[in-house]
Amino acid sequence: MNPRVVIGATGGLVLAAVGWSILQKERVLAEGTRVRLELNTSDPRSLMQGDYMTLRYALSRDIDAQTGEGVVGLTLDDHDVATRAAGLGEARMVYRVRGRGRDVRLGTDGFFFEEGRAGAYATARYAEFRVDAAGESVLVGLLDERFSRLGAP
Repeated sequence: MNPRVVIGATGGLVLAAVGWSILQKERVLAEGTRVRLELNTSDPRSLMQGDYMTLRYALSRDIDAQTGEGVVGLTLDDHDVATRAAGLGEARMVYRVRGRGRDVRLGTDGFFFEEGRAGAYATARYAEFRVDAAGESVLVGLLDERFSRLGAP
């Protein structure tokens, strides 16, 4: 088989997969349930990849998981702040367990922002997500204690 055809077909498959992933995330953003997670701690720092904040969620303490990944049921209050539900709850969110310390991670654990803008996120108290029915999530932004979006221009 012609190497150019193989390279072209492989490139086309990669682009199709990336496009599909983008469409899925856009669907979650447009149709997903709003879920806000209270931040346990946030760790502002800068590395070679740029400025970012490591996110940890209070809800992670309530999930007793050993390995792998799972789905946690959530109950949402009047401000869409999530707590763990006894059953499936109003919404679900996928979690993953990392490392020997059984570190439970919900959504994303990092939030990137423009260099030099760390001060705009210093008062972050909540992370806002959109979550689909399967529990896959997309981080929308960080909020202060009054649920105002931080870092908006």
